[in-house]
Amino acid sequence: HPHEDAKPARGFARPHELEIDRVRRDERSVAARVRHVNAAGTTVKVELVLADGRTTVQAYLSRERHQELRLEPGDEVYVLPRQLRIFVDEEGP
Repeated sequence: HPHEDAKPARGFARPHELEIDRVRRDERSVAARVRHVNAAGTTVKVELVLADGRTTVQAYLSRERHQELRLEPGDEVYVLPRQLRIFVDEEGP
């Protein structure tokens, strides 16, 4: 945020804009734990709980990427948004 006054903000990424990896690739990667994997259909849906233990996110993987990662519930992974939208609370504290 380019202003001097810090304001609360939230980041948003669509499920297909998230990458999952077993190793941390850079400082933007966020630790997470796999909660559920739904491999039915052409897109594999993965539910993750971020390291804060409260935030749940959903990521979509191709079947090929899912076969590479072989994710199971309980696996520790890293999530990296390819695109992240930031929404600043203009009301502020």
